[in-house]
Amino acid sequence: MPDKVYNSPKAASGVARLNGVEVHEQKSLLAILAIALVLGIGLTYRLMMMGTETSGAGAAAIGGPFELVNQDGKTVTQQDFKGKYELIYFGYTYCPDVCPTELQAMGSALDSRHA
Repeated sequence: MPDKVYNSPKAASGVARLNGVEVHEQKSLLAILAIALVLGIGLTYRLMMMGTETSGAGAAAIGGPFELVNQDGKTVTQQDFKGKYELIYFGYTYCPDVCPTELQAMGSALDSRHA
């Protein structure tokens, strides 16, 4: 006796039946189960990762005393700039995307100050 029982190759609607269940119903059920499995895995991963996000160190400590070395090797402090505007920028040795744009914005700000 065969393992699988085929009713008719195609029912009146043109859909094949396997063990009394229409084949397209089985495919739909498998697709729904696969989607549910993927969503379940994604949700589980997200729930496991909640609370593991890195947090910042808080607000930036802007201002206050400093001691830096300028391009000539001379040590400068905040006292060297007393009564003057100062703009300190820390760039990168190779920064083709952000640095030129930021330097242009700072240059425009300095130019508008002198105008």
